[in-house]
Parts: sequence; structure tokens; C-alpha cells
Amino acid sequence: MRSRLQHWQPLTSFNLDGKNVVTLTITEESGFTWKAQPEGKPAIELSGNLESNRDTLALQTESQGTMVAKVTSKGADAFDFIVAGAPKDAKPLEFKRQQ
Repeated sequence: MRSRLQHWQPLTSFNLDGKNVVTLTITEESGFTWKAQPEGKPAIELSGNLESNRDTLALQTESQGTMVAKVTSKGADAFDFIVAGAPKDAKPLEFKRQQ
């Protein structure tokens, strides 16, 4: 049986000028791929397993460690994502499900 993928795109980006691109793809088997394209720099891609609880996501990779973030639901098709340890005034990435 083929897995249905869920594609999430942020409404905001890593910096204030909005020129960076991030895509988070989540599989039904709790796998993920995080692709970031910082402006003027090589793309970064992380893949691994996703673990979650009510308000936390852990994106675990074998070679790059784990990225932990606080998430806030914005309904069935959107959530805010802020990396653990970010400055208090940091703006979250606002992810929205892509069809």
C-alpha cells in the first residue's frame, strides 16, 4: 500500500525578508523530510523519524541529531513551529498543509 504524504509549507520564513523556502513532508508512518533553501546558500535536507506529543515535535535524524520545536495548532490544516531555545521574540514558522 502506498503512503499518502502530507506536505506543509510555511507562510513565513526563517528571516524577516521572506526569501528563504522551507518544506516539511510528513508520511503516515511518522517519517519526515525537511527541506530548507536559504537565499544564496546550498539547500539543506534532513530526513528521519518524527515524534510528537500535544505541543512538541521532535524531528530525529541519524546523522544530524534532533530538532525539537514547540508547535501550536491553528486548526486541522495549519500550525505554528518554533524551535526550542529560540529567542523569546522569535517569530514562529507558520506551516499550512498543501493539497
